[in-house]
Amino acid sequence: MLRSKMERIRVGRLTLAVALVSLCGVLAAGASAAISTSGHPSAARHVRDDVPTLKIGIPALGNTVFAPIYAAQRRGYFAAAGVNVKLVEGLGSNTVNSVVSGQVDLAFLGTTGLLSAAKSGADTIAVYGSSGGGSSTCLFVSPSVKHWQDIHTLVTLAPGSEAYGLASLMKQTAHAGFDIRPVADYPTALALVLSGQAQAIELPYSVAAPVAAQGKLKLFVDTQIPKAEKIYGIPPGLDGALFGMRSNLSSKRTAVVRFLKAFQRAVNQLHSPKAAQRTKNIAAIAATVTQTTSFKSYSATDLATYLSRGFRQISPNNGYISSSDWSTMLKFIGTWGLSGFDPTTSAYAYGLRVDMSYYNAAIGKPKS
Repeated sequence: MLRSKMERIRVGRLTLAVALVSLCGVLAAGASAAISTSGHPSAARHVRDDVPTLKIGIPALGNTVFAPIYAAQRRGYFAAAGVNVKLVEGLGSNTVNSVVSGQVDLAFLGTTGLLSAAKSGADTIAVYGSSGGGSSTCLFVSPSVKHWQDIHTLVTLAPGSEAYGLASLMKQTAHAGFDIRPVADYPTALALVLSGQAQAIELPYSVAAPVAAQGKLKLFVDTQIPKAEKIYGIPPGLDGALFGMRSNLSSKRTAVVRFLKAFQRAVNQLHSPKAAQRTKNIAAIAATVTQTTSFKSYSATDLATYLSRGFRQISPNNGYISSSDWSTMLKFIGTWGLSGFDPTTSAYAYGLRVDMSYYNAAIGKPKS
C-alpha cells in the first residue's frame, strides 16, 4: 500500500517535470519565432494583438524619398512604438486604386494622386508631407547634348506627376521647343533615351546617377540646388504626401499615430541640424536600407551620397502640412499638365483634404 502510494508520487513528479520541460521548449520556440519574423527582438515585447496591421503602399523601388520607412522598419522602430507595419511595394500607377479600395491603408505619392481620387468622389486625406522642399527629380540628357536646341524629345512620367510638371516648367523658362513624351515608368523612359529615340529625361537623381556614371547620360539641370529652383520657379514646399481614406484611417487611429511617431524617428536622423551628425546618421541609414530588397542595387556609399544631396526633399517642414504649403502646392500643380485641373475647386480645400490631427498627436504641431 505504502509502496504503491510512493510510486504514484514518483510518477506524478516525473510527469510534472516533463511537462515543465516541454512548456519551456514551447515558450523558447515561440520567442525565437517572434524575433526571427520581425527582424528585431522588440517586436515580441511591444506589438500588441489589438492594434491592427497598417499596410503602407510604396509606388516604386529604390527612391531615396522612401529610405526612412525602410530604416524605421529594419531597426525595429515600428515594433518599439507598438504598431504592426507591412510594406506593399511597387504599386506604381495602381497606388491610388490600392488606397481607395482598402488594399493599403496609407501610401506615399505625389499630391496629385489624392487630389485625383478626391475629384472622383473618394474621401482621401493627407496626414503627412513626405516630399517637397524643392525638386526630387533632375534633368539628364544624352552625352551629345550641349544646348537646349539639341533636345528634340524629352521623356518623363505622365501628366500630373512632378516630373512632368518640372519638364513643362523648364521648357517654358528656357523657351525650348522640345516635345514632352510621357511614359508609364522610368525604365521605359531610360530605354528611349539610351536607344536615341529621345535626348532628355526628367527623373530622380538616384535613378539616373548610376547610368550617368557609365557615361551614357549627363546631368543637364540639377534642380536640387537653390540656384536652379530660383531660375525655374520651383517652389520649396510640398509635392508628395502620405494619404489614405478618411474613414479607414479613423478606424485605425491609434495605429496611424504610432506609425507616424516611429517613422518620424528615422526622419529626424536625416534632418539633424549639425552637419557632422547628419552625415554620420545618413551613412548609418544607407548601410541599413541597402540590406533590403528595395535598395539592394545600391552600395551603401552611393546611397549615402544620394541621401546627402537630397535630404531636403524628404519630409519638408518635418512632414507638417500647413494651409499655406497646401495653397502653394495647388498653384504649382496647375502647371503640371493635368487636364481640367482647377486649384480653386472646393474639393481640394485644405480643410477637406488635410488632417493634421494624426501628426499633432504623434509628433506635435510645430511652433509658429
